[in-house]
Amino acid sequence: MSILILENHGIKDPRWRGMWLIAYEDDSSRFIVGYGVHRRSRPGTRWRC
Repeated sequence: MSILILENHGIKDPRWRGMWLIAYEDDSSRFIVGYGVHRRSRPGTRWRC
């Protein structure tokens, strides 16, 4: 059984100011199964899997 965890990080680069990187990753392998860049620190509708 695999557990997914959610990681979020405020991007500090001035070109991306105010944006958040949000990623779902597998807990055991740390494989990123989905990610997105959003203006808020919560998941939106644009994801890449």
